[in-house]
Amino acid sequence: MSKLSYNLLRIRDSYRPNRLSVKKFIIKDDKKHPFAIICPGGGYYMNAAFVEGDDYAKELNKLGINCFIIYYRVREKAYFPNPVDDVAKALKCILEKKEKYNLVDNYAIFGSSAGGHLAGMFARDDIGYKKYNLPKPNAAVLVYPVVTLYPPTHEGTKRYILGKNNNEEMIELLSLEKNITKDYPKTYFMCGKKDSAVNPIGSLKLKQAFDEKGIEHIFRYYDNLPHGAGIAKGTEAENWIKEAVGFWLKDSD
Repeated sequence: MSKLSYNLLRIRDSYRPNRLSVKKFIIKDDKKHPFAIICPGGGYYMNAAFVEGDDYAKELNKLGINCFIIYYRVREKAYFPNPVDDVAKALKCILEKKEKYNLVDNYAIFGSSAGGHLAGMFARDDIGYKKYNLPKPNAAVLVYPVVTLYPPTHEGTKRYILGKNNNEEMIELLSLEKNITKDYPKTYFMCGKKDSAVNPIGSLKLKQAFDEKGIEHIFRYYDNLPHGAGIAKGTEAENWIKEAVGFWLKDSD
């Protein structure tokens, strides 16, 4: 993708209507498939599906995964719990049409950057799927995610998800590493050691929490992966989607 095309897509996504919508990537072979819920990043300022949505879905389709990109509410409408509500509402609608979309009862939630924060929240039983009486994700896949709202966090993500509720109680509630329980789904996550946008210390804290709670996980900590790499073609992480799907589905029938 050229720099001009990238910037045009970025502008387009910045000015999308600020309401929940879902973009579908359905494999048209009349067979039933597992499915992925994809939460693009964008600092809760926009949905960066031009690099962390469509490209993922196309690669996942090749691996036999039906996909649904969630355009959740952002900016002044991103205050918690609105984005989590949006994921829940979208998943409920998807499950109600699972026969139409040829879905099996096996899904993973993918999220990148701030979308990784959102996916991580939805995978929790206290403020995520269980609160909405929805099935637990079979796996979570978090790509250079925002994990913690404690310093050093991504300030844009923190500002938009907290809004006026910028207090210690909410910071702790929405910091993933502080709220991992033994019931958290198995998780594949990765980041770069030199990430200049989202400090990798959050992912390191998340790994520590998984280790302490005994959560099955794979963590990839790359030397040179830049933030916003997306499918990471041509980088040291270019096989991450295939590896993540293998990890997710390895115990499936």
